[in-house]
Amino acid sequence: MNQFVAMVLLPVALLGCTGNKINVNAHPPVIAVSPTSIDFGEVVLGRYGEIGVTVKNTGYGQLDISSAALSGTTSGEYTLLDYPTTLGYNEEGVLSVRYTPDAEGQDWGEVDLATNDEVTPTLIVPLTAAGVKPKIDVDPDTLSFTGVPPLGSSTQNVTIGSLGSGDLVIFSAEVTGDGAAFYTFDSPEYKPGKTIPNGTALTLAVTYSPMDLDEHDAQLQINTNDPENEISFVSLLGNVLDDPNTNSPPQVEITGPNNGEYFVDNVPTTLTGHVVDTDDDVQTLVCTWYVNSMPVSPSVPSADGIITTSLTLPAGATIVKLECQDSSRDYGEDTVVLTVWQHDEPMQYVISGGPTEFDFISVDDDLSLFLNSAALYTDNDNHPSNIPPFAFDAVVGDQLRIVVTDVNACDTNASPMQLHFGTGTSQPLTDEVCMTSCPDHPCYDETYNGPWPGVVLDETFTIAIP
Repeated sequence: MNQFVAMVLLPVALLGCTGNKINVNAHPPVIAVSPTSIDFGEVVLGRYGEIGVTVKNTGYGQLDISSAALSGTTSGEYTLLDYPTTLGYNEEGVLSVRYTPDAEGQDWGEVDLATNDEVTPTLIVPLTAAGVKPKIDVDPDTLSFTGVPPLGSSTQNVTIGSLGSGDLVIFSAEVTGDGAAFYTFDSPEYKPGKTIPNGTALTLAVTYSPMDLDEHDAQLQINTNDPENEISFVSLLGNVLDDPNTNSPPQVEITGPNNGEYFVDNVPTTLTGHVVDTDDDVQTLVCTWYVNSMPVSPSVPSADGIITTSLTLPAGATIVKLECQDSSRDYGEDTVVLTVWQHDEPMQYVISGGPTEFDFISVDDDLSLFLNSAALYTDNDNHPSNIPPFAFDAVVGDQLRIVVTDVNACDTNASPMQLHFGTGTSQPLTDEVCMTSCPDHPCYDETYNGPWPGVVLDETFTIAIP
């Protein structure tokens, strides 16, 4: 019996207890959040996302969270829903945030938790999300199957394109209508919930197999996350005589550049489009490029409908339109809006911690940026930080200096940094930094011995893009 009591009391004594109570001063509370950031990904306009992360007390003393608030720089499209206020030993709760986009684009923010954790009195949870507006493009919108005999079959393709911003999701597709029993569709890539990345397309093969010579009308119904066109239809006409008096206008799409890309006014820009016409040979179409409503470049499509030209665009918000007219004088068009900077004036650049302009910069401990020797940005909190992408104005040839300082012993790291001009042009800057003097850490380097504090990276770059 005495041996059993000793075995029970031994762990309690090791925990630093007084009587039956844990000595809080010897074992203070420790806050931990998993995951350490909240990424909503893409959220379609008109909808919202809610994400919760686990907040846990991994220490023995009671953890008190006196307040939780969105920082002053956080986008107004975030809402803090709930958070725990008191957590005992090994207890956990949920910090939950809602994101409701009201416009297209990337949104950043952070939740600041004030705690009685002496090591981490303020814990920052970064927030990232993107408001998107997917758009479906169905081509063609009518399939006409003529002269198909009983027990015979005919197959035609429907292309479902993903335009707008964000990825298009096909929730479901089905054939409906009186003649639905005579149609099937197939694709090796399609299944309910299929995601079509922005700028790409999916092809469905639709097969008509009649049992008699009667007319069979139906429709292919496609349900997607396009907020303005949740249900799209393709008319299916089986053994219906084609009306020679009807004409379908050309279907025109600007395939490059994408809407919102950046350019400069002294470098020619390549414009590319694609046109389809079910009634005319595409090489007989009259196609013209317009810049800010002015015709600038008549173009003849290739045999496969490709239209290309190269233009020097004027500075400002520049509207580029491609218009094609057929022999019946019906026309189709597509438009993109581009940002064109004046080459000898400051242009907007973004420094990020990765291959896109949306990647956060991770640094241990401090980061300083200088433009032509003038301070541009400083993070000097002496702690590891996740810094949002940083935008600034500069011109080609300016000098950008990056300084990373290690303040605390053991670890130093910094994510690889890149300079971005718009969404399509980037310039690599620093490589990843990861060193530690602690043998049990993944980036252990026996040659790294500080000093602390000390500069671990100091490099200067000449801005060379666009």
